[in-house]
Order: sequence, then C-alpha cells, then structure tokens
Amino acid sequence: MGNFYTSTQILNDELLSKEDFLKKFRNMMKRDGYETCEDDDEGEIRYSFSFSEEKENRWATLYSESYEEGNQTSKRDTARISKMLGTFCINTTVIDSDCAILDLYDRNGNNADTLVMGRADDYFGDNIPEPEKSLWEPLLNKGVSWEQFFEIVHGDYVFVEDGLARLSTTLNSGSMFNEVFESECSIAFEKAGPKITVTSSSSEKKLTVSSAFKKVYEEKLKPIGFVRVNNPYNYFIRNLNDEIISVITMVSDKIGGIQKITVLGGIATIHRKQIDFSISPESGMNYWLFGTSSFYSRQLSDNYRSDYSSEIASFTISNDCNNCELLFRFEKSFEYVNKWTLPVLNEVTDTLSAVEYFLKYSGSCLYFKEDAFQKGNYLPSNESLMLARIKQVDSLIQNYEDYLVRYNKFMDRINQPLRKYDVYKAVSELRDRINIINSDEKYIRLLEKWESDNIKILCEL
Repeated sequence: MGNFYTSTQILNDELLSKEDFLKKFRNMMKRDGYETCEDDDEGEIRYSFSFSEEKENRWATLYSESYEEGNQTSKRDTARISKMLGTFCINTTVIDSDCAILDLYDRNGNNADTLVMGRADDYFGDNIPEPEKSLWEPLLNKGVSWEQFFEIVHGDYVFVEDGLARLSTTLNSGSMFNEVFESECSIAFEKAGPKITVTSSSSEKKLTVSSAFKKVYEEKLKPIGFVRVNNPYNYFIRNLNDEIISVITMVSDKIGGIQKITVLGGIATIHRKQIDFSISPESGMNYWLFGTSSFYSRQLSDNYRSDYSSEIASFTISNDCNNCELLFRFEKSFEYVNKWTLPVLNEVTDTLSAVEYFLKYSGSCLYFKEDAFQKGNYLPSNESLMLARIKQVDSLIQNYEDYLVRYNKFMDRINQPLRKYDVYKAVSELRDRINIINSDEKYIRLLEKWESDNIKILCEL
C-alpha cells in the first residue's frame, strides 16, 4: 500500500457530462488567470481526471503531479476549485495505509469539516475530529442513513483504503476512491485521463523540450542547409543532390520527474525502401540514427575516453527546469554534435561515401539475406540494394578491410575484445552481398522503384 497519497473529489452537482464538466473546468481556469496548453510540457500545472462509469456521474476525481510532495498544494487547489465551481469538494489524503483524512470544502471554498478514518491516534492523538452530520448527510446517497455512514467511518480496517472503498458506496456508486489503492499519486495521475495542463497567463510561457530543441537547432542548422520537416516529430534534414539526406533529430524518455534527451544524427538515401519522416525517430534509434557518442567512438581516436563518451551521449533535465537552463543544455549538446556528428555527415556526398558511412556507423542498414529479402523481411530503412550502384567495388572492399583492422585494434585498446570483427568473414560477406544483388535483375528493378518513389517523397517535403 502507499506511503502518502492525495487527490481531490469534486461534486458534480449538475450531473454534467464528462465533456461539459471539462469545458466548465477549463473556463473556470481561464477566469482564474490560467491558459490551457496544447502541449503537456508547456504548462506549470498538469491535472488528470477520472470519472465514474455510471450514467449519473456525481463525482469527478482530480489528481496532479504536484500533489506528490505533500497535501498543501492539493488543499489550496481544492479550496480554489470548490469556490470557482460553486460546489463541494473533498481533499483526500492517505498516510501509510493507516489513516485517511478527508477535508470537506464548501461552495465558498472554505474548509468546512474534517473526517478521519483508520488508526489516526498517531497523527491526531486524542483529538480525532468527528464528522459534522449537518455537512455530510446531504451528500449521502439516497437510502443511506447517517448511522450506516458513521459505522463505516469508524470501522476497524487493516488497510484504510478498504474503508474508503466502503465509504465511497455511501457517497456515490463506489468508484470515487478506487485510485487510492495505487502506491503513489503519480501512478494514479498517469493512468487517469483526460489530462489538462495550464499555465498562468501572466507568467513566461514554459518551453517544451521539443520547442527548445527546435529553437536552438534551427538557428544552428539552417545556415548550413538544414530545414525542419513540418510534422510533430523533430527532424531537421539536408537534401544533397536529391540522393543523400543528412538528418539531425532527438528523442526524449521521461522517467518520473526526469527527462533523458538524446540528440541523434544519421544518413538516409533514396536507395532505401522508403524515406519516411512521419514516424517517430525512436523507431530508427541505434539502427540508422545514432547519438553523438556513437559518432565519437566510431572515429577510433587514440585519445578516446569512455567518461567523455558517456558525457556527450545524452543529458537529463528535471520537470522544474527553467527556460534558460533548458536552452543552455541544448546549446551545449549542439557543441558536441558540431564537433563529432556533423563532420561525419558532411563527408557523405555520393553513393560510394554513403556505403562507406553505413559500413562504419550503421552496418545493419546494409543487412541482406537473400531468402529473408525475398520474403520482405527487412525494415523500410534498409539500404542494402544501393550496393548495386557501386562501381569501385575493389576499392570499397579494401577500405572496409582497412577500417575493420583499425577497429579491432581500437577495441583491444579500450579493453573490449568481445566486440571485435572477424575481418575475413565480414569482408567476404560484403563481397557476396554485392555479387548476389548485381546478379539478379529483380533486385535492380526493385531498387529503381524505391529510388523513383523516394524522389517523389522528397519533392513533397
């Protein structure tokens, strides 16, 4: 059971539909000086609601991530909301599954009464408040007597959440307190929906991670030929000769109150099955899109440092990170991208250099097994058929072999011998792939189709 939990139950006096209730809540927040944000990350306060499934929905439950730190924030919200909506609200706090405290707020936003359940003597001593009949009785379901209600309040429960579940049947149909069985308010918050995020109209608009990335990177990348793809994802692309596309993007992973942000780079060509920037970059991460640390390590530097590689791989920010700090972190990340990622992407100017790039940084993109390929078992970002466009095969093979020898020496130097290649095997497989693709006309026809389709896609971007 939980250590500390708090939420607010709002009496739906008018039995509004879920949609009308949320509309009224938004209007209420607007009158109180708050604007609703389209992006969850932009706001100061995030709320989440749950509604009972019954036809006559008497209650809505409100959660907020900000309630995790204690119940003072939730009490302030409860008082404000009850006054603005002109209805009764209950602020519910559960402590260690021992004690439940229900603060009743009247239509004027006043804390009118407190009801306590469970083993409360550790928190209140001998001064445990009793519920005021005149305030609670009007809220009871039809047919529920005050005596029944009073008996439930004073029941002996191993877990006070069980008592709240019983109490809920007297105030509504039984679902009002179900969420308190979660271990943390944050879990109930994430599970509930819909969510509404608001920010004060008078305060500076908080940047989202996405908007901060776009702001910093557009300023840096636009002068060197990159443009931002107009869709919800964070792709910046540079189209070279309608054949080679350099890509810079980012992904973020949110865990609790922390976001981990990784800036990615990569190459796409018209020779792949499909160029598609309408899907999340997460789908290509570590396949054809790589973090800055990968570009750093694959350059096989004699001065390679694992701690530096970890430092430039990603960065984290907290939910309360301000705009200046967020922009600074992206500025710093661009310094690493500019030093390690962009120089590599700048070297890819034609098919030969693209193949050499994939062999070094993204070998999976050149994956080719004839039986699997004939069954269509390959990703849309597979670039293997471009091997048919290589004229300098012997030179490519030799360069690849030289690189693998240097790579293996590098792995020995950083004490990673298990990551070494079998050079002879890798080189032989590459030559076999080239021979098989060039010897079968169906692969050439398929490649021509991919190239034609992708050129059309690029024209529409």
